[in-house]
Amino acid sequence: AELDEQEDEEAFPYFSKLVLDNFQCHNKFTTPWNKKLNFVTGQNGTGKSALLQAMSIALGAKSADSARMSSLKEFVGPFNNKSIIQLTVMQPKDD
Repeated sequence: AELDEQEDEEAFPYFSKLVLDNFQCHNKFTTPWNKKLNFVTGQNGTGKSALLQAMSIALGAKSADSARMSSLKEFVGPFNNKSIIQLTVMQPKDD
């Protein structure tokens, strides 16, 4: 049996929020995510790739997986001596 569109949308976990503190060029950054579709736009050098890198690290990627940095220490921004990444993942209720 096919799932209707509403059931399909509610069947998978999704990112609901990303919070960065001193991660690369982001001093304090918070964004809510839409569970369907999100766009990240901006000028070159404004930190779009840093958002994706932070999400990858939060999900367990290692710095060696990045073509940009060889150590996690290199992701720490210039505003403090540590970085914090908080990625909220929502799991829809199982019926």
